[in-house]
Amino acid sequence: MIRIRTALLLAASTLTAPATAREGSAVTVYVNANAFTADSADRVVDAFAVEGDHFVRVGTRADMAPYEKAGASLVDLHGAFVVPGLTDNHFHGIGGGDDVALVNVRTMDELVAALRTAAQGAPTDKPLLSNSDWHEAQLKEQRKPTWADLDKASTTVPIIVVRGGHSIFLNSAALKKYGITKATPVPAGGSIERGPDGELTGELVDNAKKLVPMPAPTPLSEKELIDTQTKMNSFGVTAVRVPGAFRKGQILDVYALAQKMEQAGTLSLRYTMLRPGPGFAGGTAEALKTGPQQDAGDEWVRIGGVKLMVDGGFEAARFTQPYAEPFGKNGTYYGIAVVPPEKTRADVMQLNRDGWRVAIHAAGDAGIDQALTAMEAASAEKPIKGKLWAIEHGFVINPAELKRMKALDVTASLQDHQYLAGPTEEKMWGRQRADRVTPAKSYWDAGLLVTGGTDAPVIPENPFWAMYYFASRDSISGGAYGPAEAITSRQRLIRMFTINYARMIGAEKVRGSIEPGKLADFAVIDTDLLTAPVAKIRDAAAVATYVGGRQVFAAGATK
Repeated sequence: MIRIRTALLLAASTLTAPATAREGSAVTVYVNANAFTADSADRVVDAFAVEGDHFVRVGTRADMAPYEKAGASLVDLHGAFVVPGLTDNHFHGIGGGDDVALVNVRTMDELVAALRTAAQGAPTDKPLLSNSDWHEAQLKEQRKPTWADLDKASTTVPIIVVRGGHSIFLNSAALKKYGITKATPVPAGGSIERGPDGELTGELVDNAKKLVPMPAPTPLSEKELIDTQTKMNSFGVTAVRVPGAFRKGQILDVYALAQKMEQAGTLSLRYTMLRPGPGFAGGTAEALKTGPQQDAGDEWVRIGGVKLMVDGGFEAARFTQPYAEPFGKNGTYYGIAVVPPEKTRADVMQLNRDGWRVAIHAAGDAGIDQALTAMEAASAEKPIKGKLWAIEHGFVINPAELKRMKALDVTASLQDHQYLAGPTEEKMWGRQRADRVTPAKSYWDAGLLVTGGTDAPVIPENPFWAMYYFASRDSISGGAYGPAEAITSRQRLIRMFTINYARMIGAEKVRGSIEPGKLADFAVIDTDLLTAPVAKIRDAAAVATYVGGRQVFAAGATK
C-alpha cells in the first residue's frame, strides 16, 4: 500500500489543472489496476487512460500501448482496487456547525454536560442551540432527552437541542420562552410530544417545530463548502445530490456559491440540487417560477428537480398500522401526514405540468401510498415514466406499492438510517416492522432503479458504512435487521453508489462508470469491495480520488 500511495502522491503533483476540460492536455495511463468499471458487463480491467477530464481507453495494458509509445504519463497502481467515483443520493452536508457539538457524546450525562458547559455565562434572553448531527442511538440509554434532562444543564438559559431535520427538544426555559404548554394547539402535520403521564416531554416534531422561531444560521461560506468537498473527496465521493435543503444556507444560495467555485476552478464535488417544493420555506409554486429551472447548470452544478414531503422521520413516518406501544398511544398513533393528501396530489400534478422532476420524502407505507397516489394522478394527465421521479427513503413498503412504483418507473432513493437507528426503529415500530425497513433487495427484485446514500448529516457521511449496511443489514448497536434484504451481489452494491446514481440524475451517458468518453471520476480504494469479507467493507478507505481526471484527494497528502 505504501507503493500505491507514493505513486498516487507523485501523480498528484502533475495533475493540478483546474476542474475544467483541458484542451491539448496530455494522456495519463493507469496500469496494474483492479478496476471495476460498472459498465453494462460489470467488467474488471487492469488499465485505463485519461486525457483531459475524460476516459479515452479502458481495457488491458496492451490496449494502452499507443499512448505509452507516444509518451503518456504512467501511474502504476500495483493492483489497487478502483471504482467509478462514489456518490451520495441524499446529502444535506457534513456534520458540525457553530452550535453545541453532540456528535461525540455517548451518554445522557455527557450530552447534558456539553450543554451545561455551553450554557455557563450564556445570555438568558437568547436560545442556546445544538448541532443536529447526533442521534439517541449513540447514547448508552438509547432514548431522547426530555425537558427535565435539559434542565440539568440550565433552568434559565433557553436550550434547544436539534436532532436531524424532524425533531427539536426544549428545556423548561425554552418552553416558557415560546409559550408552549399542554394547552398549546398542535399544528397540523406536527406533534407536541407527551409522556405516558400526559405531561409535555419537551419534544416538538415536524410542523410543531414552527412554534419555535429558530435564529437564522450564519451564511454558508466558501470555506465551509470547501471543507464539505474535502471531506467527501476523502471518502472517494465525487458527486452528491442535495434534496431541498443544505445544512447551512438555502439551496439557491448553495447553487450560486458552487457555481462561483466552479468558475474559479476550485470545485471538486459535483452537485445535483433539488429545489424545495410546496411545504418548505420558500418553496411556493410562485417561487419555483423564478430562479434556475429544471436541469439548469452543467455537470458540476445542476438543478435536478423539486423535493416534497408527505410524512416525518423516525417519530412521524406514517404507517397503515399503529406504532408499537407506548408510542402507538393505545393504537391511535400511525405517524403524521405533514401535508394533507389532497394538497400533495394538487402540488404534484402542477409540478408535472410545469416540467419539474419530483422526488418525495415518504418513509412509512401510508406515506408511500400518499406519494404514489399523487404521482399516479399526475402521470394520468402527463406520463412521468422515464422522467426520473423518485421516492426518498421508502423505509417500509408493501408488495402492492412496489408494483405501483415499477409501473410509474420511480427510482428508490435509499439510505442507511438503520445502521445508526435500528434500535430506535425497533422500539417505535416493533421488531417485525424494523426487519422490513429499507428493503433494498425487494426494491431490486421489483425491477426498480436502486441508489444508495446517507442522508448526512442526519446519518454519518461515510459511504463505506452505508455500503456495509446494505451488504449486511447490520446496525451499530442492535445487530442485524431483516438480513434477507441484504444486497449480496457486490456488483449491485457498487452500482448503487456509481452508475445507478448517474442514471437517477440522467447523467449515465457522461459519467458513473469507467468507460471511454465518460468523465474521469474515479477512486482508488484500499479494499477490494468485490471480494473482501463483508465486515471489511465498513473499514474501507479511499487512497486517492479523481474528479474529471484531476486528483483531488490522496491519503497522507497535505495541502
